Amino acid sequence: MEKHSVLLIAAEGVLTPYYHALRNHVRGESVGRAACGGFNDSIRSHQAELALIDCGFNVSWGLRAVKAIKEKSPGVPLLFLTDLSSEETAIRAFRTGARDYFKKPVIIVQLCAVIQGLLKAKRSSWEERRPFARSLEQEPGSIVEITPGERPAGVDRALDFIEQNLNRCISLEELANAACVSKFHFCRVFRNSMGLNPMEYIANARIERAKNILGHCAAPISSVAGETGFKDISTFNRRFRRQTGMTPSAYRRSRRNESVPVRPAPSGKGGSLQQ
Repeated sequence: MEKHSVLLIAAEGVLTPYYHALRNHVRGESVGRAACGGFNDSIRSHQAELALIDCGFNVSWGLRAVKAIKEKSPGVPLLFLTDLSSEETAIRAFRTGARDYFKKPVIIVQLCAVIQGLLKAKRSSWEERRPFARSLEQEPGSIVEITPGERPAGVDRALDFIEQNLNRCISLEELANAACVSKFHFCRVFRNSMGLNPMEYIANARIERAKNILGHCAAPISSVAGETGFKDISTFNRRFRRQTGMTPSAYRRSRRNESVPVRPAPSGKGGSLQQ
């Protein structure tokens, strides 16, 4: 089984230039490429800390790939790359489990910065955790994720449940049921594992989802609030400002002022992207 820091999975017929670009720009990391089209084969034959799904125009394939991988290994961050740009596609990608969404062409230095940030966060969170006893057996078939330590399978299942249900209210009882443990035991193990209690983690995750939607969609602020599980826009605005230091509208404007994506370089330049 091949092991990589980053795995690129492309839909059949998608000629993605990002494999060679990532190998050149993500220094010190192993970058792998799965056979085009077969994300189920990719899950069985590769291990990775992070994966990119390049679906081209085949959005339905990309969403199926995200869902399949998240079901097997919910702890693996997934980046969704597509040639289509629509609010519906972005929201569906986030709802299915994508950590971030990119409309191609992508500025390679920005993509690499996101990848390196996610890898650093994932590794540092493991290094800072206190040791704790493994209370549940790892589910069979979870073969994509590489972890520097041990994490109870119940926490992984709870994280997956959170990611799939951020658009609604999530109760502690639901999380404990997903983890197959009591509420008391779940709270203790979750905090030891993630460094936050479950409700704090969910609140932060809602804002991170909102930031992704605001950066890629023109949906009304009220719609973004509802999509991320907030019952009213005032609560959403207050929480967003407390976590980011700015209002949702200001954050959206700041993202719009970022650089316009640069198209891939000609094939004669070895598949790298223009900077």
